[in-house]
Amino acid sequence: MAVLVLAALALSACAAAQECGVSLADAGESVRVVVESCSSVGSYSIGGQYAGRWEKLTFNYPEPWRGTFTTFNVDGEVYCTSDDPRDCKPMDAYVTEKPSVKGNSVESAWTLPAVKVKQTLNVSENHTTISYVVRNTDNVNHTVKVRLHIDTMLGLNDGAPIYIPGDGLKTSEADYSGSGLDFEYWKAYNQPDQPTIVATCTIDPKAGNTYPTRVVIADWKRSKDTAWDYKPESRPITGDSAVLLYYDLGVVEPGGEGAVSVGLGAEEPVLTAEQGAVGVAEITLGRVTGMYCPGDDVNFKVDVLSTGAQRTGRVGLIVTDGVSTYFNNTVEGVFQDGKVETLTFNWPVPEFDESKSFTVMAVLYNETGVADVKERRDAVSVELSRCVSPIIQVGGDIFKGMLFVAAVVAVGLLGILIFYLWYNQGAVEFAKHVDGENVAVKVVNNTRRTVKDVVIEDTIPGEAEIRIRTIGVLRRQNTLAWEVGELKPEAEATLEYWVKDGRAVGESHLRWSRGSKRLK
Repeated sequence: MAVLVLAALALSACAAAQECGVSLADAGESVRVVVESCSSVGSYSIGGQYAGRWEKLTFNYPEPWRGTFTTFNVDGEVYCTSDDPRDCKPMDAYVTEKPSVKGNSVESAWTLPAVKVKQTLNVSENHTTISYVVRNTDNVNHTVKVRLHIDTMLGLNDGAPIYIPGDGLKTSEADYSGSGLDFEYWKAYNQPDQPTIVATCTIDPKAGNTYPTRVVIADWKRSKDTAWDYKPESRPITGDSAVLLYYDLGVVEPGGEGAVSVGLGAEEPVLTAEQGAVGVAEITLGRVTGMYCPGDDVNFKVDVLSTGAQRTGRVGLIVTDGVSTYFNNTVEGVFQDGKVETLTFNWPVPEFDESKSFTVMAVLYNETGVADVKERRDAVSVELSRCVSPIIQVGGDIFKGMLFVAAVVAVGLLGILIFYLWYNQGAVEFAKHVDGENVAVKVVNNTRRTVKDVVIEDTIPGEAEIRIRTIGVLRRQNTLAWEVGELKPEAEATLEYWVKDGRAVGESHLRWSRGSKRLK
């Protein structure tokens, strides 16, 4: 009788688990998401298919898991889709739309005080796109931040090592932000040597993802209890690994939106079977955008992985526009068994008469010749129209000085007045042009003085796919912001970008030290 009761309880628990998990796979049955719909609503797990078998890409697949969850920080108040973290308000009480399948996605929604949150997990071609839209439903501004906490588990390995391009395979905690955050993806492996199960998380803004402000490789057993800030202490992650992604959406105005989009899918290891036992794993640049100006330094990192034995070799880095070679340098390396070795190169961008794009190639040489080649087409872009150069007007300045002195000597105060009126004539012009999917926001200094602290801000749809073409522009979800700095007389600066389906928004804002202008 006891056996029958236990069996019935087991069947009941299994049925309850199935009822609480909303599951969806892509058309090719290569990746699947399972989203919790009973408690810790919206927490999830992801699986991928390898050699005809479904394997874990995050912990607890094929059941949802509250250890993979999202935190929303609204004006310092934190809300979590899981009830595990301490000092965090569980979002179950705010659910307005339980997880449900809509086309190729599982969607969920919450209405928090002041903001509404929508979660969408879309599956397509080995890939899961995890996205959030936060809408300000209040009549005042709110600052919004988002943190994704991903409990990585690859196959049977709950302590999956994490590969960071340019920094190698991590088996202990690490923290990336500021200039140290220069990679376009990270990978989790089921084993460091010849992995058979790999999850790739894409954060590349060129691919339509939102670039995070911070990435932390963490010990899950410690990070799971935190709602927001987590301070890594170089603890090993080989027992239980996790990755935390932080996003700052900035100030969201009434009726405005902020968005986050990140990809997680089943892909190949960083060193493919075709490359053999040793090869070039990745080439990374100091800027994720790949956009530079003449005079800038391009810092390259080339990762080489050797498996099965320690090897020596040389790595050559070549920069070419397809006609001429602008950089060709070689560095010797010792490649430890099972460890990613990173070699660095620096290329000062020369002056050009025209805009150019460059292909970057990393060539691995051994004692017999070329062992491997990795190529990144159009990895570096130099577009002169987007490079603001200071305009030096020595003759003009001398002339102004002579005019000033002559005016003071000749006519005294009247001369000073004339000079003042002449010097301040003209205006700072501000305009926006939309041509299909191409947008240009332009400022021209038509005054006779240097305009300082120039900032261009352009409103964009929160969920829009954007490709920024101007160097130095930051995306803050529903706003593109460019700190231009100084503009000399007659100088101009143009913020340019591409927006999918021509979904441009009319509102733009220009600020400088002595004024501002707004376009609507």
